[in-house]
Amino acid sequence: MGISDDTPVFDRRPVTLDHIRALRTLGPGADELYLVFSASGGAEVLPLDTIERRLAKGWLGVLIAGARDLPGSVIGPEA
Repeated sequence: MGISDDTPVFDRRPVTLDHIRALRTLGPGADELYLVFSASGGAEVLPLDTIERRLAKGWLGVLIAGARDLPGSVIGPEA
């Protein structure tokens, strides 16, 4: 996902619980934060657990990028 994914953002499908389960199989190396977009919340940076809870309640959104996919200029210097 993210910049490694060449799918245009407007062509992406809503994320599902199965997608979250697949991300979890990546283990400790999986991104903890994701840039997501939904009609209800706009653009947000959320932990995977929050995305999973929202999906269980019927939330519809797309994953734009994982934290590792974002350029440093977006994240800023580390504290």
